Amino acid sequence: ILNYTWMEPAADEEIIIGDDATPEQKMAIARAFLLSSPHGEVQEVLKDLKKIVNTTSSEILDEEWTRLTLNEFNKKTFGVVETSEGSKMIMCERSEVESNKFLDPSTNTVSTVDPVELKVIEETEYKEDIGEIETYRSSTEKALKKYLRANYTDGKGTGHVFANASGELIVVISYKNISISNFWTGGWQSQYTVNVSNEESTSLTGWIRINIHYYEDGNVQLNCNHNPSTNIEIADANSTGSQIIQVIQKIETDFQKNLEQFYVGMHHNTFKNMRRVLPKHGKKFEWRGAIHALVSEAQSRD
Repeated sequence: ILNYTWMEPAADEEIIIGDDATPEQKMAIARAFLLSSPHGEVQEVLKDLKKIVNTTSSEILDEEWTRLTLNEFNKKTFGVVETSEGSKMIMCERSEVESNKFLDPSTNTVSTVDPVELKVIEETEYKEDIGEIETYRSSTEKALKKYLRANYTDGKGTGHVFANASGELIVVISYKNISISNFWTGGWQSQYTVNVSNEESTSLTGWIRINIHYYEDGNVQLNCNHNPSTNIEIADANSTGSQIIQVIQKIETDFQKNLEQFYVGMHHNTFKNMRRVLPKHGKKFEWRGAIHALVSEAQSRD
């Protein structure tokens, strides 16, 4: 699913939440805005929301609301923080063991994270007893790290493999590329689930979510969601771990190729079909870019 939004507000446009709204309604509206923030821009959105909602006599969006909502945002967008050892850790529903406390399964460490500053403030040891499934988890994570090093930009994110005693493996990947100074941000999140408790054919299901925001002299966002599903044969831990990541690599590679093909054809198909058959003046639109370049060049000489 591809969702494009274009919005360019007027210079004097203001967003106003009506005075007749209750504090609970204002908090719900503000929460919806905050959870829709693009990657790397949530603090700017939060600052503007507080200007709109809070007053000198009433701080509706207080510190408690801020911490709770930002923790929810961090989990929704697979926020990435750096640990004391310099490694990266993903904040998500599966990694949260308590509020604002997240597990890194590769180090068996739980980090307490400040949801506002996105900094680790405390680390403790934590061990999940998942029995023999740990061999599948560690084998899959080893293959995952190799895949990430070969295909993702170093330093922009990470990936983990979680597991439980029932044999379920959950692979999570989160990478972000933020360039506020150049007016663009982007993030990739993906998650895959497979049960390895029995040596048989089973399904691997997952989702991929992309958000890209470009806002220089405008406001354009790309939101893309994909929900792949395929079958996989479960065998010993080493071969199964490698196979899981090979399947994920194929899913993500095919998705990337399809996205690129979509953009290649967009100019000739999607945008072209959005125009009228004939403009109001009755003349056909000239789609050859070279013609427009010649006209522009002639005008510049004049």
